[in-house]
Amino acid sequence: SPATMINHLDDPVLIGRVAWTPEDGHSSGSAMSLRTALRTSSNRAAVRLLLHVGIARTVRYAKTMGIGDVPSVPSLALGSGEVTLQAMTAAYAAFANHGLVPRPTLIRRVEDRDGHVLYASQETPVRAIRDTTAFLMSTMLADVVNAGTGAGARRLGFTLQAAGKTGTTNDFNDAWFIGYTPKLVTGVWVGFDEPRMILPNGFAAEVAVPVWAKFMKVATRNDRPEWLEMPSGVVTVKVCRLSGLLATEACKNGEVINGATGQIDRRSTVYTEYFARGTEPTAYCEAHQTQGVRVAGLLGAEEKPPAPYVDLKAIAPPGDAAEHRIAPAPTGTSGTVELIENPSTAMNTTKKRGFWSKVFRWTVKDRPNQPEPQRPPPSPPSKKPSGR
Repeated sequence: SPATMINHLDDPVLIGRVAWTPEDGHSSGSAMSLRTALRTSSNRAAVRLLLHVGIARTVRYAKTMGIGDVPSVPSLALGSGEVTLQAMTAAYAAFANHGLVPRPTLIRRVEDRDGHVLYASQETPVRAIRDTTAFLMSTMLADVVNAGTGAGARRLGFTLQAAGKTGTTNDFNDAWFIGYTPKLVTGVWVGFDEPRMILPNGFAAEVAVPVWAKFMKVATRNDRPEWLEMPSGVVTVKVCRLSGLLATEACKNGEVINGATGQIDRRSTVYTEYFARGTEPTAYCEAHQTQGVRVAGLLGAEEKPPAPYVDLKAIAPPGDAAEHRIAPAPTGTSGTVELIENPSTAMNTTKKRGFWSKVFRWTVKDRPNQPEPQRPPPSPPSKKPSGR
């Protein structure tokens, strides 16, 4: 669920005998909820989630959603595979289309001058995920647009309810943003046909999101402000941000430390979360009991409470982590988790390609009279977080 806590974010993972800690710009705690991880584009949380779901299962879902063959490696969570812009945009359409993936078509209908339909596309969408899953994903991706790495769309004046996700390669050669409203999904890729750096620190938030926002403002100017209807299989529950568990009265009275100023404020950590019916938590928050909890990184603007508080240096993991099947690191491994046996397979990735090579699916080997470039020894890849 969006409230599920992803733990051990500071711990490396083992690829064969190599310890790998993905690059990340998030160091305020060793755990965060799935909702927060997606909003902040946390690479480490993405890798942990992939391990939890399973690489083989993820690859099967990718095929079902039309993405095609992707490498069965841990760095798949960071975009180490190859996919065309068309395929990725169609896959995101499943979130706006109740879990159904449409088959992309360039021509929807052909009419003669009298309005008679000569041809109409009759492609049948494919069920890829449940409608409840699609809705939960949309609520999280909406956070990305409203307050995350895609928030630049709001600053540029796009006001309709929307959801989406940024993506930036670690060499700044590729910047993506796929976003949608209930009526339209649009994908943007920025890069060069011959792969090279777009610009230093060329995060998708700064180069892809503005393109998307300006296009969507025009394309949706006549659309009504509406959002996706909540399926009957989704329920809402008040939970605590720190634990992902049912909120208590104590969760409404916690100290938070402003990381920039050091000021201590009081703030509630209670919010309303969406769950697929039957997956909502049944246990109450264990981080907040009779005393308040002091947490770094959350901002507040109220008076400092006089009562004594318990200090927490990291976000507390959920008390029912076992129910979420997010296991702690095995004992004797110094906090690492064994992934797969073959490090050369795990760290094998293909160089990102330019736009036309993505569309026509050719590589350097397919081009005449061009030698294959020499590559440095493989190392665990990672994606720069597109948080700017």
